[in-house]
Order: sequence, then structure tokens, then C-alpha cells
Amino acid sequence: MQERLMAMLSAFFGGLALLLAAVGLYGVVAHAVRARQTEIGVRMALGAGPSNIVRLVFQRVGVLIAAGLAVGLAGSLWAARFVETLLFQLQARDPMTFAGAATVLVAVSALAAWMPARRAARLDPASVLREAESAAGSLSEASLSHFSAAVLRGVFALVRSVTVETHSVSLE
Repeated sequence: MQERLMAMLSAFFGGLALLLAAVGLYGVVAHAVRARQTEIGVRMALGAGPSNIVRLVFQRVGVLIAAGLAVGLAGSLWAARFVETLLFQLQARDPMTFAGAATVLVAVSALAAWMPARRAARLDPASVLREAESAAGSLSEASLSHFSAAVLRGVFALVRSVTVETHSVSLE
């Protein structure tokens, strides 16, 4: 009975850890997408499609997943010797267990990254650039030199004119 309770508690806390990892990754990706919203808007205004934006977000998440799996695998292989006595009819370094855990983590990570990637792909470049332009226009002289503000305004005007030309060509 005590072994069954220990197994149930382990499964519960493992699931809780997986949920916390997914929520944490979602938060990191959502914050990164929000911070790069202007860049994404410029990319879309210059012709990047929604699939390119999703691919961009998933490439960044892929680096996080690969790093996490490498560190987690190394830590798990090292810690396996400490839990070997607690395992029943299972090797501490069972390759199928490690592969299954990695597969579940990759699947949960991809699901956690999908929502911010989809939201980034649905951005309206005109409204994002308008919002960024108004933010650049409201910057104080103390925080940004006149030259830098003029450069930012010029870039926004260029992108806006390219966007307007692209929309007028596509409407004809």
C-alpha cells in the first residue's frame, strides 16, 4: 500500500512539474513575442507570411527545448543512481523511459509555444507599426537623442509607405 501511495504521489508531482514547465515556457515565449512585436510587424509588412512568423517563433523555442533536453538528460543520467533502489522492475537508466519523457516534454513544449506563435502570425502589421511609431514619437529627449528618434521615424515612414504601396498594388 505504501508503494502505491508513493507511486501516486510521484505521478502527481511529476504531472504538476510538467504543467509548471509548460506554463513557464508559455510565459517566456509570450513575453518574447510581445517584446519583438515591432520586428514581427516589420517582417510581415515587408512580405513575411504567417507561416514564416510561426517558423521564426518555433526556431527560437527549438533552441530552448534542445538546451533543456540536454541539461535535463545529463542531470537525469547523473541522478539515476540515487533513485535506483526505489525502482521496481525498471532500470534506472532505461532508454525507453528517457525517450518517452523527452517525447512528452517536446510535445508539451510545442503546444505551449503554439499559442504565442499563432498570435504573432495574426498580427496586423499596420496597427503594430502605428503603435510603435506613436511610442517612438512620444520618447523624451532625455531617453533618446534627436538623431535616433529621426532614424526610427524614417524607418517607420519607409515601412508604412511600402505597406501602403503593397496594399494598393494588391487591390488593383
